[in-house]
Amino acid sequence: MLNRFAQTLWGTFESTQERMKFIRLSAIFAFIIGVYSIVQVTKDVIFLHTVGIDYLPYVKIFSLFITIPLIFLYGKLVDIFARHHVFYIICVGYAVLFCLFGLAIIHPTIGITNTVLSPSRIIGWLWYAVVEGFGSIIVSLTWSFISDITTPESAKRGFPVIALGAQMGGFFGPLIFYSASLHWGPVPFIFIGALGSICIALSLFYFMSVTPRHELVGFHEQEQKALAAKTKTEFLEGLKLISSSAYLIAIVLVVTLYEVIITVFEFHVKTLAQVAYCTPHDLNCFLFKSMIYTNGVAALLLLLGIGTVGRNLGLLRTLLLLPCFMALGVLLLFFHFDISTALFVFVGAKGLNHALNQPAKEQLYIPTSKASRYKAKAWIDIFGSRLAKGVGSSVHILRPVLQLAFVGVSSLISFSLIVVWILAAFFVGKAHAQAIKHDKTIC
Repeated sequence: MLNRFAQTLWGTFESTQERMKFIRLSAIFAFIIGVYSIVQVTKDVIFLHTVGIDYLPYVKIFSLFITIPLIFLYGKLVDIFARHHVFYIICVGYAVLFCLFGLAIIHPTIGITNTVLSPSRIIGWLWYAVVEGFGSIIVSLTWSFISDITTPESAKRGFPVIALGAQMGGFFGPLIFYSASLHWGPVPFIFIGALGSICIALSLFYFMSVTPRHELVGFHEQEQKALAAKTKTEFLEGLKLISSSAYLIAIVLVVTLYEVIITVFEFHVKTLAQVAYCTPHDLNCFLFKSMIYTNGVAALLLLLGIGTVGRNLGLLRTLLLLPCFMALGVLLLFFHFDISTALFVFVGAKGLNHALNQPAKEQLYIPTSKASRYKAKAWIDIFGSRLAKGVGSSVHILRPVLQLAFVGVSSLISFSLIVVWILAAFFVGKAHAQAIKHDKTIC
């Protein structure tokens, strides 16, 4: 009965081995998002209580510049090492970073126990950028790896299962530690993140050890290997590919315009929450709860079979659902602006993105070359997302100037971006369908 229920929600897998492959990948992603969800809360708490809320819009822009050397390093690692070895290196590297920052943050002078707010408190800026970079790099790398070992038809069956695992991790991670957040400060969660990062690397090592080799072959695998053997890739090849491909430019718009608008929503929530929750303890608990709500909504949608909705609608229509929902959210905030409404819109948009839009977006990379999946995708997901969040943050820099008119102006900006987003989603959806139909690599 349970197997029949699963088939109804996610479809029938070709073999037991294929099903187990996606179950294992789902468990890995659950662990990734669970660890990130726990650590992510600390970046806001530490920044707000070392630097201050007035500089919150600027830290997103700051993290953009910090990610540039990270992307260069990531590109070099992709050139030198096998894809799963890159994963191990990054996980261990972040585990070390987390430990070092954890020790610095408990320091009585430079750490969080010093309650003097100042823009010169560099620990707040750097920790925020480190956590942002971790979320971008590890998630982008994992999806690139998954796309690399998955065919288009298999992705339709397996990606919703992976998305469910991610949201279950994002839901149960904060939920398990919520009671601890009532008594602990943010520092213990940093060390938990370090341990979790090591465990993520071990989980992928196990996956590579037990998964049959024929389940690690993706779209045009042999063609991509031949191409890679002939061509030595350069890191800037990612930017060159994006600038020369209308398909990749459209993916940039689909990814980044969502990030701009969700950042505007996020800052609505955080600025209202900072007024309602004044202490680090209370704000930490609120952010934990909002994380539980966000991932809980996504997990519930997936358990109710929203992946089936995506398969029935097709990739193009699925890509159009989220911008339509966010347009409704902009209207709702314009007419009823308070913390409850802002949290409802933010949680709904994030949940729908995690449950439906993210698996759909990742399918767009399947009919592309290895350079596009790793190099171009790194620029889009890491640098592009950071840039988009910086743009979304810059919208909130206008808040003190516009005052009461800010909500109206930010709504108008968001609506304009949603129109462009819909056009880009329509283009990539059509191009993807044609590439799969004719069994061609797009770029």
